[in-house]
Amino acid sequence: MLRSGTPRTVVAQAIAASHEAHLFEVQQLYQRYLHRGADPNGLAFFANVLDTGHNPDLVIANLLASPEYFANL
Repeated sequence: MLRSGTPRTVVAQAIAASHEAHLFEVQQLYQRYLHRGADPNGLAFFANVLDTGHNPDLVIANLLASPEYFANL
């Protein structure tokens, strides 16, 4: 991309919006709020939520509303 003249900001935005970045973000959110790694189904589901343009706050709200979160308080 950079060799073809694409601005660095566009490349950075593409990386930040990638599926891999969303997988990483979901893993981080699970660690922060549930104190564990994401299970495969949750990881795939919430990464897809982010892939479709939803705000990470939606993922956080779902984690905070989960019975698991309340059990860990």
